[in-house]
Amino acid sequence: MTCHSSARVVAPAYVGEGAYVGRDCEIGPYAVLSAGCVVEHSSTVINSVILPETYVGPGLAIRDSIVRGGLIHNIRLGTEIELSEPHIAGSLTPAPVGRLRRLAKSLGGKTR
Repeated sequence: MTCHSSARVVAPAYVGEGAYVGRDCEIGPYAVLSAGCVVEHSSTVINSVILPETYVGPGLAIRDSIVRGGLIHNIRLGTEIELSEPHIAGSLTPAPVGRLRRLAKSLGGKTR
């Protein structure tokens, strides 16, 4: 894990192997950054899970969500958005979207 000195990690939080947290980020509470994630500068991740090899662009606020590549599923609201701009959020490796929908449903979220 590489964490910029100005980033804040608020417990409970988990930052996986090979993850990168940029300057002025806030991670947690209740956040999981899986292996190989990249969270760019000035982003926040609260009460959320960022799945492996996912890129989160600068200045994003991720809350109550599961993120896999460009797919963001908000568990609290039961909403989902798929981003087509990889500089905002995207996958660092290809993976099937159906796996995220199954995970969200198992956590009690609505899926479309």
